[in-house]
Amino acid sequence: MLNVKHFLHRLQNKIWRLYNHKLPEFLSSVQFLWLLHIGSKPMKVNQKSAMIIAPQQDDEVLGCGSLIKLKREQNVPVQIVFVTDGAANHGKHPKFQSGEMVPIRKQEALCALSILGVDKS
Repeated sequence: MLNVKHFLHRLQNKIWRLYNHKLPEFLSSVQFLWLLHIGSKPMKVNQKSAMIIAPQQDDEVLGCGSLIKLKREQNVPVQIVFVTDGAANHGKHPKFQSGEMVPIRKQEALCALSILGVDKS
């Protein structure tokens, strides 16, 4: 009788381990393969112009960089609006005083948007 109890206990532990460890890994792999081969479709971009409003420089690229690039590849007009110049963002920076980063951030934004195909104006 002890062997049956021991066997059932081991079987229960194996099932529990499979359920908690192997099943999530398996389901994650299935989901990834489904997205990669079946569920993934090319993004369709409409031909309407876009205005991207970003709190400060770099947010437009981090949040919408792919959309900006897709629209510009199709010659769709894209405008970028920055709400702030980002000066207050580096107020306690050890190397830069408040406001010293503004021209650097502006130049970096112009460079990044140029790579994405957005006109400097």
